[in-house]
Amino acid sequence: MTVNARVRHPFNRAEASLLNQIFRVYCRCRIADQRERLEDYVERNALLEKIRGAIAGLPEVFREVVVLRYFEGFSYRQIAAILGCPAGTVMSRLNRARGELRTVLDEKRPLMVLQRKRGSG
Repeated sequence: MTVNARVRHPFNRAEASLLNQIFRVYCRCRIADQRERLEDYVERNALLEKIRGAIAGLPEVFREVVVLRYFEGFSYRQIAAILGCPAGTVMSRLNRARGELRTVLDEKRPLMVLQRKRGSG
């Protein structure tokens, strides 16, 4: 019995060329997607660093309520109990902290150093 040693390639030259072109386009698209993702990642990290810096620049009385509320997830009452102050004070401090963060993070204004206002705690 004789076995045919020649194995037929599954694609002819035209099909192989088309598949190679499709593969090259696919690879270019994947690389472009990865670059866009990298740019998004870098942009997001820059924004997070700006936010961290703005929070770090808050006066302590504002920073502690922001951290307890948004990072630790405590309620106003829980924060009030932790800090030993009324819940209304917690809400007031959070409102003022958000205002200062909004000012610092506003793209149209230069980044400014936050200073503690009189009577802020």
